[in-house]
Amino acid sequence: MSMASESNNRDEISKWLRLHLTGQVGPRTFGKLLEYFGGIDGALGASAGQLTHIDRISHKKANQIATNRDAVDVDAELAFADKLGVEIICIESECYPPLLKQIYDPLR
Repeated sequence: MSMASESNNRDEISKWLRLHLTGQVGPRTFGKLLEYFGGIDGALGASAGQLTHIDRISHKKANQIATNRDAVDVDAELAFADKLGVEIICIESECYPPLLKQIYDPLR
């Protein structure tokens, strides 16, 4: 993998981690956000008001998500993964196991 590819991949992983580690965002909410907003960029860019359009996201929860997603220390998480020799992948990664994508509720 080239340096540019590694950098782009790390940027994408950072986005996924930012949303995944945001308080009030569990696996189901994560999936709903991706689906409703058309991907990770849309989900991260959504305002608190836009977040309330999703089923089971109240105004309070939407405000918490919008506030907390910017407070996540993604760099610390990535450094910790590097220290442990762990590779973080997301469902859009080429190396994500194809059979996992086919299960009812795939890990994201």
